[in-house]
Amino acid sequence: MRRLVANHACAFSVALAAILVPCAITASALAHLVHSAASGQQILALIDSNSTYPSSLTRLKMPSLRPQGPTVSVPEYHDAWAFSPNAGELALARGGQGVGIEVVDLRRMRLTRGFRTGIAAEALAWFPSDRLVASLQRGGTVVINARTGRVLRRWPELSFPDASASTKSKLVLLIPPLRSVSPYMPLARVAGHPLLAVIDSKGKLRTSLLRRITLGVQHRAGLVFPDHAALAVDPRGQVAVVFAAGSPVAMIDLRNMHVEYHRVTALTTPKARSCRLTLAYEREALWLSEQRVVITGRNLCSPWRPGSQRPAGALELNTSTWRVRSLDPTATGAVEAQDRLLVYGARQAGLRIYGRGRVRVLFPRRTVIGAFSASPYILVRTAAGTYTLNGPTAQPRLVHDAPVIVDVFEPR
Repeated sequence: MRRLVANHACAFSVALAAILVPCAITASALAHLVHSAASGQQILALIDSNSTYPSSLTRLKMPSLRPQGPTVSVPEYHDAWAFSPNAGELALARGGQGVGIEVVDLRRMRLTRGFRTGIAAEALAWFPSDRLVASLQRGGTVVINARTGRVLRRWPELSFPDASASTKSKLVLLIPPLRSVSPYMPLARVAGHPLLAVIDSKGKLRTSLLRRITLGVQHRAGLVFPDHAALAVDPRGQVAVVFAAGSPVAMIDLRNMHVEYHRVTALTTPKARSCRLTLAYEREALWLSEQRVVITGRNLCSPWRPGSQRPAGALELNTSTWRVRSLDPTATGAVEAQDRLLVYGARQAGLRIYGRGRVRVLFPRRTVIGAFSASPYILVRTAAGTYTLNGPTAQPRLVHDAPVIVDVFEPR
């Protein structure tokens, strides 16, 4: 993957993914599972033990972060996942050996099947119709029967999304301009306009070319440096917003694919102070409640110098008034956890927790690598180690000898 993303641009449910409900379950067992989940005893996470490869899917005891029970090896995780409709299984995007998707039975903690898509998946959605939609690095986007692995439909032009977001009824993809170099080589990025694609639970595709958004590509010393746009989708799946440095903001009504463009100076004008020559602009977005979106990212100045990625900062945009509020000019990432907004970044930016009219600052002048929602806990990875917070107002607790957390899984 091009970067580690601590958040998938979505709001998490308070239900904990550590204890999951299988297809058939008694009322007493269900009550026990709900009580166990509420107690926050375990979380479901992907970890690297002592930075070894491959990663492992396991349950972690809270707050010690000690692995509990069996683990499942996940080679070459590609930062995309989806729960089955009953939350009893988890589909993971991976690469290697021609397998692009693997499905894990979470009750038995066992790999049950893998789908040979030929190449890694980059976005996943699992709909109640038991259709699994996967956007691949190459070969397009496919609709798969989640039980048999049969490919029901394929759109060859929809490969390697810049960003994605899923709701209960649709998968939204932001496809950058690409071209084929050769049959056995990755698709190459080219400058141009991104395509917004929406696939619903019935397998219907709708698209809209965002003609007023332009993504650039620069070449230096044989390397390619493409811009990456950001996508945020409201939880109801009715509105999508797309951001790219130097371009107006696109708001798309997903019910009819109507596109409106809004030029917001704070977002369309990249920071001149970032560096003398910016090779690429990368943006990420997170949809909050009340029509608010948070945009973060980084600007790549030089691929050869340490610390060449400069923060683009964290900005909050109100999509009803189109007003922008600056949250932290040093931030590079954001995640929502326990009804709070967490903003963090490298280069000693620390962590800021926004909520209920207050701002709480943790780890000042320290580098925060990532933050995760693990209800009712919050996990924070810093250069010094991993910390747990039992809620947004609790004090951080350093976990000694903690595994490296790659991702945390909670039902959406």
